[in-house]
Amino acid sequence: MAGAFACYLYNCPVAMTLDHLGIVAMGFVVSFITAMVVVKTFLSYVTRQGFTLFEWWRVIVGTLGLVALAMGR
Repeated sequence: MAGAFACYLYNCPVAMTLDHLGIVAMGFVVSFITAMVVVKTFLSYVTRQGFTLFEWWRVIVGTLGLVALAMGR
């Protein structure tokens, strides 16, 4: 996220002013807290249930993605 922000600042320096600093800081904080909650919840689920459901989910979504790519060509 920091890399994307730095790239945006480099490419569009006029679009970002010091007035936006609070909004950007809030975005970083909210993103960090959300990521921590999601990771903690996921690790808690995997500890209790294992990876079986997650594995099947990845197989199904991956297969659907490959079918969608094949149909698009």
